[in-house]
Amino acid sequence: MRKLISGLILIATLCAFQNKHSDILGKWIEKDNFQNPVIFEFKPLSYKITTRNYWDEKIYRLVQDTFYTNGFGEITKTVLKLKNDELFFYDIETDTLLSVLERYTFGNELDYFNAKKNTSIELPVTQYFHDGWNESFQNTLYADDKDGELAIYFNGKLHELNDTSYYSLHRKDWNRKCELFIDKDLKLSALNRIQIELRKAQMNKINYRVRNEQDSIICIARRLPLIKSIYSGPIPPSFPDDIETKQKSILIKITRNLLSVNGKPIQKKDLKRILKELIELDKKSIMMFSLSDQLDFDTYINYYTLIMNAYYELRNDWAMQNYNVSNYFDLDNEQIRIIRRKYPMSMKETIESEIIESQKNN
Repeated sequence: MRKLISGLILIATLCAFQNKHSDILGKWIEKDNFQNPVIFEFKPLSYKITTRNYWDEKIYRLVQDTFYTNGFGEITKTVLKLKNDELFFYDIETDTLLSVLERYTFGNELDYFNAKKNTSIELPVTQYFHDGWNESFQNTLYADDKDGELAIYFNGKLHELNDTSYYSLHRKDWNRKCELFIDKDLKLSALNRIQIELRKAQMNKINYRVRNEQDSIICIARRLPLIKSIYSGPIPPSFPDDIETKQKSILIKITRNLLSVNGKPIQKKDLKRILKELIELDKKSIMMFSLSDQLDFDTYINYYTLIMNAYYELRNDWAMQNYNVSNYFDLDNEQIRIIRRKYPMSMKETIESEIIESQKNN
């Protein structure tokens, strides 16, 4: 209670003063932070802090160049200096530079990245029912298709593809996650190489960043297959078409000119309905799809979400029938586990070039 009262007194003290420094009002972003950028929005008496999955609002007071704000039960002080549309925060005792902010006039972090790096990454637009992992991702990978040339930026730095895998090997498990901003025209052969490098780095938990139909950037979560050792040699294809499994397989082949399910050509508009019917026949089926490496990321991710939405619709239908809830994510954890065991989402994908390479090696 004493801490609460103390905190309220601090806030009241700060609120009692009107800031007169209008130059800092508006939005600012941490300069050149392309991993998990923090956006600051300064108002006359308070400022809002926003990251991808967190926000907070604090009271502040600016007296000459001293910036006061409420911390954990105390008022913190730093030195603030404004130079050429950049805000510099210094330690008030040691004069050490703590952070630099610059004006934020962009719609989102991708627009900011494109402007700073002179890239032109354009995300695909897709229909998707559920946003991705609701947690902090400490790594980003931007991939641009510049006139057929692959340009990769790992945490904001330009890298050769083979370098990317080794940047997080020394980090803790919580940091083995990556958000991918992939240009919609990037070929699947290049995306596959990127994913292999991430798997070598044990960064198996990823979010594809895409746009929804409302033009908001959302996440599509995926867990990449594990590789036990980065020294294990060439990576075999996930599943050849003729592999024997204990579970029934639903075979989907996707090329630029053909879409087929279990060898029968179909139209894209019928894919989700057909998949739902086949999953109902054997709920533990493995969804196996063969992909042309000349497909672009736009085509790939839209098929991928279409397949995932087939599972989500079945899970939601079962939730409505058994729990009278239209979205199974609104249930408690145990009920969600029951539904996921009822309709397990098991998908394996193989790239054409992987199969050809595997056949050569054998």
